[in-house]
Amino acid sequence: MKNHRRFLSLLLALAMTISLIHVPALADDSRKNTAEPSSVQLDLENLDPATLHVPKLGTEGQTGTAQGEEKEPFAATDLVRVSVFLNEPGAIDAGYDTEGIGTSAAAAAYRESLQAKQNELTARITQTVGYAPEVKWNLTLLTDAVSCVVRYGDLDAIRALDGVRSVQLENRYEAPDPVADAEPNTANTSENMVGAQAAWDAGYTGAGSRIAIIDTGIDTAHQSFAAEPFNYSIGLAGATGELMTQAQVQALASQLNSGRANYVSTKIPYGYNYIDNNTTINHQSDTAGNHGSHVAGIAAANRYIGSAHEDAASTVGAVGMAPDAQLFIMKVFGSGGGAYDSDYMAAIEDAIVLDCDSANLSLGSAAPGFTFDGDYQDILNKLADPAQNEGLVVTISAGNSYAFADFTDSRNIYSGDIYYHTGGSPGSFVNSLGTAAAQNTLTKGTPMEFNGSLDVFYQESTGDEEEGTTYTNPALTTIVGTYSYVYIDATGQTTDYSTVNSAVSLSGKVVIVNRGDLSFSEKGNNAKSYSPKAVIVANNQDGTILMNLADYTGTFPMVSITLKDANLIKAGAEQHTVSGITYYTGSMKVTNTEKEVLIDRSEAVITDFSSWGVPGSLLMKPEITAPGGDIYSVYGTAKTS
Repeated sequence: MKNHRRFLSLLLALAMTISLIHVPALADDSRKNTAEPSSVQLDLENLDPATLHVPKLGTEGQTGTAQGEEKEPFAATDLVRVSVFLNEPGAIDAGYDTEGIGTSAAAAAYRESLQAKQNELTARITQTVGYAPEVKWNLTLLTDAVSCVVRYGDLDAIRALDGVRSVQLENRYEAPDPVADAEPNTANTSENMVGAQAAWDAGYTGAGSRIAIIDTGIDTAHQSFAAEPFNYSIGLAGATGELMTQAQVQALASQLNSGRANYVSTKIPYGYNYIDNNTTINHQSDTAGNHGSHVAGIAAANRYIGSAHEDAASTVGAVGMAPDAQLFIMKVFGSGGGAYDSDYMAAIEDAIVLDCDSANLSLGSAAPGFTFDGDYQDILNKLADPAQNEGLVVTISAGNSYAFADFTDSRNIYSGDIYYHTGGSPGSFVNSLGTAAAQNTLTKGTPMEFNGSLDVFYQESTGDEEEGTTYTNPALTTIVGTYSYVYIDATGQTTDYSTVNSAVSLSGKVVIVNRGDLSFSEKGNNAKSYSPKAVIVANNQDGTILMNLADYTGTFPMVSITLKDANLIKAGAEQHTVSGITYYTGSMKVTNTEKEVLIDRSEAVITDFSSWGVPGSLLMKPEITAPGGDIYSVYGTAKTS
C-alpha cells in the first residue's frame, strides 16, 4: 500500500508547487517582431548535480554578498537568527531509515542524545557570550543544529567553541502573494495536461496519501476541506483503514519538532504554526495571506461537498489532484512574519516523522542566482538521494520573477548581473527539485466571437497591482453586442487610422491594430478622434500580454489578443488595401457568456512570469514544469454554497 501512496507523490508535489492564480505580465510597450530561432539538436549526458561540489558564492555569515567583500552586513549588537551546526551526524546520516523513523525507538534515542549535546552547547554559549541565546529549534533528524537568536558580534566566539562545525546566518523568506478569490468552476481545468481523470478512473484518488503544505496555513472551515464529505468519499474508496488517525498522531508527538499533536479532523490530521509556535493554522488570524488554502485546494480539495455529498466538480468546480488525500498543514508564514531556513526545515523533518508522501514549499529568496553549498543545501541533497530518503518528495517553486532574458539588454546579453537566473534559494540549490509554470491549455472566460465561429479570448488591463496604479480602461463587457470590425495590419500610427478611415469609417466599429513601434496608450489615444467602439491590440509574438495604459485618455475599452488569434481573424476576414496599408473587415460579437476552449496540448508553453535561467552552479534551473498559468483553486475564504 505504501507503493500506492507513492504513485501520485511526484504528480501531487508538482501540481502544488505551481500555486498562484496568474495573469500575464505587464508588457513592455515597445517590442518589435523577432524571427524564430532555428532548432538545434543537443547531445545530453546524465549527471548527478550533487557530484559537482559547487563552491559557495558568498562568505559564511554574509548571505548574499560576494566572496571577499569586507563590509559587515550587521552591527555587532544586532540580533540575528543563526543555525549553529554541530559535528555529530543527524539521524538520517547516522543510518536511520526515513520510512517509519517516527516509530523507531533506536532513532528516537539517537535524536535525544543529539539534543542533549545541543543543550550542553547552548549552556556553553551562554557562558561565553554572557546571555542565554533564544533557541528556536533543535534539528536532529536531517542535520545536527541549533537554531537560535544571538548578537551578530558574538558569531566568531560561538564558532570557536568545541563541537561547533559551522555557524550560518539564516535566510528569511517572505510570504507568497495573496491569491484573489477564484470564480466557481475553475479549479480542475488543468486535467487535460496532467491526466488526473485517468488516474482517478484507475482508482488513484489519493486515498491513503499524506500531503504536507508548508505555506501560510489553511482555511479550516472551508467546505472543500470538510471532514464529513471527505469521510464519505474515503468510504466509497474503501480506504478508511489507510488514514492517519488522531491516536497515531498523538503517538508521534514526542518525535515532532513542534512537540504537539494538533489533530484537526480526518481531512487535516495535523497542523502546526512553526513561525508563531502555536496551533493557529488558519490564515484569517494574520496578514500572511490565503496562499496556503490555494495550494491545498490544488492538491486535495474534496471530491464531494456538503451534507448532501454533492459532486464538487459539477457544483463548485473545486477538485484537487488527489481529492482523497489527507492534508498536513505546516504554517511557516504568520503573525511572526516570514519563514527562516530552520522553520521550513523543522517542518520538513516533521513531515518525514509523520510519514508524508510529498511536501510543497512555495518560497524563495529575493536575491536571484545564488547556489550556496551550505548545510541547508546539503540537506536538500539528502532529500533528493533515494539512498537516504525513500519516501518524501519535496518540491520548491521556481519563483514568479520572470525569465532572466527579460532583464537583459537586447544588444548585449552580458551586461548587468552576472547571474542569469531570476529564481532564488532554495529553488536555485543544486539538488532542489524546482518547478516552473506552464500555461494551462484549457482557457475559460468570456470570449469575443469573430467571423461567426471563432472564439477569441482577450486580456484586459486595469492597472499595475504592484505599483498600486489604476487605469481608466472600461471593461469590454460594457459594450456587449454585434459589431463590424476593421483590422488595420499596422501599429496604430495616426496615419494608419486616417488612411484606412478614408476608405471605411472606423466610427462605431471595433478596431484592431498590431503591437509595436508605439506605446499601448498612444495606440488608443491616436484612435480617439475616429470614435471606435473598442481598440484591440494584437501581439506581435507568441504569448499573452497585459498592456500598460497609464497614459491612456480614451473612453472606449482596450484589450489585447494573441498573435495566433490575430492570424485566425485575418484568415476568416475580407482583405483590402488602401494607400499601401492592408486591412481586414468582418463581423464580431462581444459577449458575456462564459465558455471553455481546449488548446492543443502541443502548444503548452512556459508562462512568461516563471523564473528560469542559469545560477552560479552553471546548471539550468528549474528541473521540471507543471501547469501554473491560469490555474485556479478554492475560494480564499470559507464558502457554504
